[in-house]
Amino acid sequence: MKSYENVKRAVFDRPWAIMPSKLDAIASALLLIIEGKPTAWEGERPEPFAATTYAASNTSDKIAVLSLYGVLMPRVSPMAEMSGATSTQRFRAAFREQMNDPAVKTIIIDVDSPGGSVFGMDELATEIRESAKRKNVVAIANEGLMASAAYNAVSGASEIVASPSSEVGSIGVLAVHYDFSRQADMQGVTPTVIQAGKFKAEGQPDFPLTDDALKHIQEDVDRYYEMFVKAVATGRGVSVSAVRNGFGEGRVVGAQEAVRLGMADRVATLDETIARFAGGGRPS
Repeated sequence: MKSYENVKRAVFDRPWAIMPSKLDAIASALLLIIEGKPTAWEGERPEPFAATTYAASNTSDKIAVLSLYGVLMPRVSPMAEMSGATSTQRFRAAFREQMNDPAVKTIIIDVDSPGGSVFGMDELATEIRESAKRKNVVAIANEGLMASAAYNAVSGASEIVASPSSEVGSIGVLAVHYDFSRQADMQGVTPTVIQAGKFKAEGQPDFPLTDDALKHIQEDVDRYYEMFVKAVATGRGVSVSAVRNGFGEGRVVGAQEAVRLGMADRVATLDETIARFAGGGRPS
């Protein structure tokens, strides 16, 4: 039986800025694969690498719409087959292409994502925030989720829009550890780790989690949470305390509530947003 050790390490004990239900779905699918059982995963994997452009009504300016869908990861790995992953590095390349096009005056990021890996998120958030100083960069939660890492990424946009039925937030970081030791016992398997380096085998799924390992994972989670909160506070122009205590505290909220809390700027559909900017509109 394959051990899928690399895939285990990519999922378990790593900090994720993602909806807990989505991380649970990824972990459950991985556990089925490890056990050699079929999965029911049939999610689509739309890739946001081709912009749709629209012409402004009274000028030669263009509006570019880029999609940011699915589980966000820096590089799409075999996990993409089960999680609908989107490469944030490839998204950044597509985003830069539109930023470098002088005819494009507004970039609308069409978001439907539960979040994803913490890796690369601060870099993407910084790039979008800095780009919004040069062009209109509008992010819209489009009939879905703008959650966790996805919200982090676009928090510095010129404007955040939420469609009426969308949900926004999930500002937080989590990690999960699976202890397979009892399963190994039942199968008559005794794992042995030979290591060099005090903490080299820390968090191994074949053994119960030690107090030291738990402390280290918590420190990782706290570190990425601090980065997340600071990025959102900077992007939205509010205090870190306001984000910690007033932006849902890890929950997603509906569109109207997101506007009330300052997490979004207005409620509107994607079509309404495109039409507004095509007619010469400006960010809130």
